Amino acid sequence: MRTYLLPETGNFYKSNLHCHTTISDGALTPEEIKRIYKEEGYSIVAYTDHNIMVAHQELRDENFLPLNGFEGDFNEGGATIDPNLGTIRCCHICFISPEEHNPRQLCFHRSEYLFHGNNKKNAELVNYDRNAPDYVRAYTPESINDYIGQFKDAGFFITYNHPTWSLETYREFSNYEGMDAMEIHNYGCYACGFDEENSRYYDDLLHLGRRIGCIAADDNHNHHPRDSAKWDSFGGFTYIKAPALTYADVFAALKRGDYYASRGPQITELYLEDGKVHIKCSPARRISLVLGTRRADVRMNTDGTLITEAAFDLKPRDMFFRITVWDEQMRPAYTRAYFMDEVR
Repeated sequence: MRTYLLPETGNFYKSNLHCHTTISDGALTPEEIKRIYKEEGYSIVAYTDHNIMVAHQELRDENFLPLNGFEGDFNEGGATIDPNLGTIRCCHICFISPEEHNPRQLCFHRSEYLFHGNNKKNAELVNYDRNAPDYVRAYTPESINDYIGQFKDAGFFITYNHPTWSLETYREFSNYEGMDAMEIHNYGCYACGFDEENSRYYDDLLHLGRRIGCIAADDNHNHHPRDSAKWDSFGGFTYIKAPALTYADVFAALKRGDYYASRGPQITELYLEDGKVHIKCSPARRISLVLGTRRADVRMNTDGTLITEAAFDLKPRDMFFRITVWDEQMRPAYTRAYFMDEVR
């Protein structure tokens, strides 16, 4: 019997789930972001400006879906962070709303945390509860988890971002709970020179029993020329498989985990059959299996020719599995992790 891990039916939509615009500290307007991402074949952009959630449903058309979100930050030492103080740790998290129209931002503060670019002048665009007290954050596991928990209870899709840039290690992120996914790759940080390929950190969380997915995202600010090595768009993306390009269908697919992360390769099928996990993909130099035990597997041709599919044996004691596809340029695509007890 065949069981599909990525749905058998539906459409793959290329998505950027972490994006900054002139609403905060990005160089391009929301309209300009739509234009350039559509030109590159994207169907979805989550607008996640720093600390303020502003909906952009006026940009919706039959081939483009804006998702409503924001990036919240927790900074060691106080509400603001001096970027010149390179030893300060921080925690950045994106929150994508389940609400397409007039989404409400929880845990808002009317004056603090509005230090990114145009935050202050655009804060009036935020829909928040005017009767609620200002929410004060602290760079502690207790404060971060309380903040995450309130959005989790409201049904948001929550991602943990760029731990390498943030100077966070296992000591910090192992305390965080309730995220739906983490950035296994952040292209904006990578383009600036950071080693923001976070598969080891992802596995650390999986070994703690965190049942979370992994995404790749641009985290684009677009302050460098498009022909510059530091141009930070189009390098990390997430393919979401959903029945249709509607807010409800796409958001439900995110919450179910019907997506994969990529820097280039495409995955076309992922399913279980006869005790094996099968994957089909665009031409690849190498396809590797990562497990929750001290066991692994790989498929590749020794003559250097490319492959487009692989099958791997699974064992009940494997705890979890995930697959990485490497294309001819050795750019990866990552499936999320699947725990053995959820796919039996």
